[in-house]
Amino acid sequence: MTTATAAGDFAAQESGRLPRPWAGLFALLSGVSLIVLDGSLVNILIPSMVSDLNLNRSQVLWCNSAYALVFAGLLITAGRLGDRIGRRRFFMIGTVI
Repeated sequence: MTTATAAGDFAAQESGRLPRPWAGLFALLSGVSLIVLDGSLVNILIPSMVSDLNLNRSQVLWCNSAYALVFAGLLITAGRLGDRIGRRRFFMIGTVI
């Protein structure tokens, strides 16, 4: 066991890259927090949508439902793309965009 660990440490030092487990966690949490923030902002913008666009309650609910439907459709599409090109790679591309 010690030999395998020492060999792994040597390979990491030789390549110049040290393992950073917190970097992956930070990337994952930033992506999830963006999703939560995006969903929250739609609900926060409801009063300004009502006043700026002169909408009634049913129209605002339609806007909110349309956002949820588009989000669900894109989520299914993103899942399929993640299966095709790799989830990690696709997540990194989406986080950068």
